Amino acid sequence: MLGLVAPSNDISNAATIWNRKHLYKTVKYLIFRSNVGVLPRDMVRGRKNPLHYGFVARLKKARKQGGHSRLGLSTKSSLLDGKTVSALEQGQRIPRLDTVEKIANALGVSPGLLAYGTPGECPRSATLNADGVGARLQAARLARGMNLRDLGRESGTSHTTVRLTETGVTVPNIANTEAIAQALGVSPAWLAFGVEPQILPVPLRGRPRIQPAQEEQQDAGQQ
Repeated sequence: MLGLVAPSNDISNAATIWNRKHLYKTVKYLIFRSNVGVLPRDMVRGRKNPLHYGFVARLKKARKQGGHSRLGLSTKSSLLDGKTVSALEQGQRIPRLDTVEKIANALGVSPGLLAYGTPGECPRSATLNADGVGARLQAARLARGMNLRDLGRESGTSHTTVRLTETGVTVPNIANTEAIAQALGVSPAWLAFGVEPQILPVPLRGRPRIQPAQEEQQDAGQQ
């Protein structure tokens, strides 16, 4: 009929295989997106990965160099769950800032280095430096002239997350903190733990973000 030819078995099989692969990738992506509390194990190709993606590798390396077992490090870090370090090294959860700082203190390393691979020492404090994330967040947000809703939208988190963090009701995890820091144009290690510098070094391409306070200083110097 009209010169139509039924597709061969080879073409039909190839189409079936392609559809199966496409379905598998789609399902895998949806599962990944739904597991927001799990650290990804595979690096994303084609774009720069978030700094917190390397947390698992840095934790394993620091623990082994310090000669600690997973259980021993959990105990030394004063964590309520003795299996916390084991779960973190398996990528089963994204840690909160206070958890990372407790582990870093037990290992004798900077929490900024452990969470984001950022060198630098935390300021001395009788309490956890992560406790000051709310004040640093609010100061940076106001300096940028952003409201809660704008920051929640630009960071891909939510205005509720921003508000609860600023008021100290909740302690964010290292992923949300990095997303908010990126939206503010500040270092995630500074926002999380007060590790200087506040602004990360300028990348090879692009122009660094300048906060309103810095713009005012520059304008005053030119006048």
